[in-house]
Amino acid sequence: MKSFTFSLDISVAEIADGFPGGWPMRQQLILELRDHDKPGDVTAYSSVWYSLGVIGDGLPADQHLSVTVLDTSSGTLPAGWNGYGAFDQNYESHLPYGQSFARILKDVDEMAIVSMRPDSVQGTVIYYNLAIDNIKVSAVPEPASYSMLLAGLGLLGWAARRRVVQQ
Repeated sequence: MKSFTFSLDISVAEIADGFPGGWPMRQQLILELRDHDKPGDVTAYSSVWYSLGVIGDGLPADQHLSVTVLDTSSGTLPAGWNGYGAFDQNYESHLPYGQSFARILKDVDEMAIVSMRPDSVQGTVIYYNLAIDNIKVSAVPEPASYSMLLAGLGLLGWAARRRVVQQ
């Protein structure tokens, strides 16, 4: 599989500061793909993550969120993707030395849907009342797949036409 799409449906009833009925909030919804076999420099795992979107106060309650990765063999992070497992002198997270986007994807041990960036610290308790449904990871058809499909349909059409002519 050279490309894939991750998608989900989410319905948010409430996101609030601290408790039900608290101050309404917005949060990012993040897909994090974790590799526990290759721990980071100072972390228990290495990962790549992507912000699927923002959910919560003032936004549509029901949303369909997705991301498509067009090249799983990429050595660099695609646009919008971030790495986790090591930090630079400015405390910005990145992939540890020797890790790449392709290596993480090859060895994913865990997919996490979280509302906090893996490289951040949350200083408050947040109350969530939401539902996630229709979680899908699907291969994106490659151009060769379309060619084979069209060739197969053409062959079926030819066989059907030949059968009609012979009768």
